[in-house]
Amino acid sequence: MKYIAKSVVAETYETMSGYLSRTRILEAFIIQNKDEIKNFDKIAAMLTEEGPVRNVLFAPNGVVSYVYPLSGNENLIGYDLKGAGAGNKEAVAAINSGEMIMAGPFPLMQGGLGIAGRLPVFIDKPGGGKEFWGIVSVTLNYPEVLDNAYFDNITKQGFSCELWRINADSGERQVIMRTEGSPLRQGLVLNETYRIYNSEWFISVSPSALWYEHFIFWLSVVLGVLLSFLVALAADNYSRIKAMKNEFQLAAMQWSKITFIFDYLKGTFSFLNFGEPNRGIDATQAGPFSWDAAIHPDDAYKDIKLREEIKKGAVRAETDVRLMAAGGKDYRWYHYIAAVIPDRSGKPEKMLGTLSDIEETYNVISELRRQIEHDQTEVLLTQISSHFFYHTLNAIQALIVLDPECAIKMISDFSRYLRYRIDSVAAKNGLVTFKEEMRSVAAYVDINIIQLGYRLNVVYDLGAEDFMIPVLTVQPIVENAINHGIKPKAGGGTIKIKAVETADGYEVTVLDDGVGFMPEKSSKSTSIGMHNILTRLGRYKGCSVSTSSQIGRGTKVKLKFPKKMEMLNENNTR
Repeated sequence: MKYIAKSVVAETYETMSGYLSRTRILEAFIIQNKDEIKNFDKIAAMLTEEGPVRNVLFAPNGVVSYVYPLSGNENLIGYDLKGAGAGNKEAVAAINSGEMIMAGPFPLMQGGLGIAGRLPVFIDKPGGGKEFWGIVSVTLNYPEVLDNAYFDNITKQGFSCELWRINADSGERQVIMRTEGSPLRQGLVLNETYRIYNSEWFISVSPSALWYEHFIFWLSVVLGVLLSFLVALAADNYSRIKAMKNEFQLAAMQWSKITFIFDYLKGTFSFLNFGEPNRGIDATQAGPFSWDAAIHPDDAYKDIKLREEIKKGAVRAETDVRLMAAGGKDYRWYHYIAAVIPDRSGKPEKMLGTLSDIEETYNVISELRRQIEHDQTEVLLTQISSHFFYHTLNAIQALIVLDPECAIKMISDFSRYLRYRIDSVAAKNGLVTFKEEMRSVAAYVDINIIQLGYRLNVVYDLGAEDFMIPVLTVQPIVENAINHGIKPKAGGGTIKIKAVETADGYEVTVLDDGVGFMPEKSSKSTSIGMHNILTRLGRYKGCSVSTSSQIGRGTKVKLKFPKKMEMLNENNTR
């Protein structure tokens, strides 16, 4: 409510200042022409040619001698602003203070009500110093000068407001402006005092309904929940991707490792880990002399060389050797890393050795990399453009005041869009019905139509809807068509979404008449979006996508889906 009060003052001051500051022009005219006032009508005409200005006047020694326009204001000539009369106390106070004071609203001699700026003028005396010359004044028609538009917005926001003053002539409370509808709710009123051109005005604001009855309150709750939900989602997605990378690094370090310690004094091996079952060396071989039996005869010298390097002071050394696999049937290549374990004096006492199965480590890392790419694609496809997110929230915030019913519709569409993006990760086998995806597409389109208005037209020609597609394949294409095709085009354009059944499956076409693009110069966001779609489609048999575009003509994307969706063998997708 304090914000509303300050906004009312700011609006009022800006309006009044635009007109009452004209008294300074009149003051400058007097100072330059104090001996003989010429061209008053010419100057005054320019100051009254627009807006709610009733008249401007000169009052030498406080008595009105010049007024423009004269027609309708004749009875002001000879009127003493220092005498008794409505609005004159402010004129006397202005003379005493030497500053302009805003008077009114008060009844005008020529009829109606007005607000006037009374500015005392002081000119230089021949012997030095200043002397009072008189008053210049600009009178504004009331209530025309105060536009009701801002007060109408306050009513729409669910508040009641009064702008008032203590009348200098009667000493009573005088309401200057008030909102229509509900009166101030006693007990919940915020009162603020402000000085506008040295006049004291008061503003009282209260909710037109209790907080739990307030429509905007509940809409704000919905927006708050949406915002909290999306922030939590972004944090969760970041954590998931970070966990995937940590898992990858850990697996790359630990998979299929054999770990041992070689004691230089005893000349013995102590094995700590024998790798994965059936992949490392046979545990029964672990002993003082088992190492010679496990290592390939042609690679034994490499082991001796590494041990000698560490003994001579090397901190780390490495090579590749072949070890007998479990079962004693064949050898497997291992990457052999040796590191020193010094005694208290710093001399090499023992050696730590680790051996990683090269082939199996490569296979496992390749599999993990493929899985992480898959999972990252799943997570990234649920991400929502921050630009779209904040523009939508800002639009909802504006519509709450301007068009509450439209705000409710937009919140419903936004919720449907968000729910689908999140649920897409849990879709069974990564598949949804085309009809289900189109519901989310329609929600996204409707949000953008509210924001873009006539600049966006979308035509649906859906001859087929009941078939399965990989989740989030059509929607990103429609998003690209809007963001990179229609929005940049002056005057907007049209998007046509068509779905048909063919002999061997289904075709979905997204055609726009936007700005088009050259594939090799497509934006980063567009390229990433298409890469994700290609990754998603590449997991299923018979799915494909083709894109064609012409600068200035638009873009066409065609998707093909088989009648029965089957995932490809994972070995074929590596």
